[in-house]
Amino acid sequence: MNEVKIDLSLVRDMVTKTQHERIVSSIITLAHALDMEVISEGVENQETRDKLRILGCDLIQGYLISPPLALADFIPYVIEYNNKVNDQV
Repeated sequence: MNEVKIDLSLVRDMVTKTQHERIVSSIITLAHALDMEVISEGVENQETRDKLRILGCDLIQGYLISPPLALADFIPYVIEYNNKVNDQV
């Protein structure tokens, strides 16, 4: 096991519920102490993303990035995303 995924039920409310934020922070700290990568599900807004970044979360997924995509839509999305990232460098 080399990664931990934090469920959206904790991530979604962590900005408004201090207890959820503490749990998420503890999960991230423990996972990193065990040399594991942390992925957070259900990131839907910039505020949550910013908070996760401060807490040290490694990767995020959720509607802030993209809704679920069919494979036929995924490839063009990745190409467009890579072009945007390369333009920023």
